[in-house]
Amino acid sequence: MSKKIIIVSVLLLFVFALVYINRGTNEEGFTSIDGLRYETGAMHAEWGEFSLEILENGESTFTKTENLYLEKSYSFQTSEAELVKILSVARKSGFFSLNDFYEDQFIMDGGYDSITIFSGEESKTVFLKNINVAEFTSVESEINKLIYTKLGGDPYSFDDLKTECAEKLKECKGNKNPECVEWVLFCENQS
Repeated sequence: MSKKIIIVSVLLLFVFALVYINRGTNEEGFTSIDGLRYETGAMHAEWGEFSLEILENGESTFTKTENLYLEKSYSFQTSEAELVKILSVARKSGFFSLNDFYEDQFIMDGGYDSITIFSGEESKTVFLKNINVAEFTSVESEINKLIYTKLGGDPYSFDDLKTECAEKLKECKGNKNPECVEWVLFCENQS
């Protein structure tokens, strides 16, 4: 009788261990992303900066900024499958093994890119300045696929800021604060 109890106990312990080990994973065995931040832009603010922030629940915000005050944000929902795809590419490409910083010191101007991924125990930020790194680029490409799929058109264009010109010109008439000056210059150059 005690042998049966021991065998049943061991089997139950084994089943509970399997359930515990597999909790929070999907079919591919990857846990989901707890958060993601992607930034890309130029070393000069007037050339534009772009960012994507994805929260654990999939709430996502893509923001584009030109100069200091010209900014527009778009919100959308990212599915768990889309998050797992990005994480899968990050793991397969070796993103989590990359150095934290890469730079081509011979280029003074140019651009930067940064990706931060939070996933359970794994967390990694990689920053590139004027250089391409294949393991990074594969993750960046997957993030850009998501951005283009969710927003359509050219999300990296500032043409959509033009739709705010009529309102901003009214709002800023006679106002000389830096935000208004920037908006007036932008809108007047669009005509």
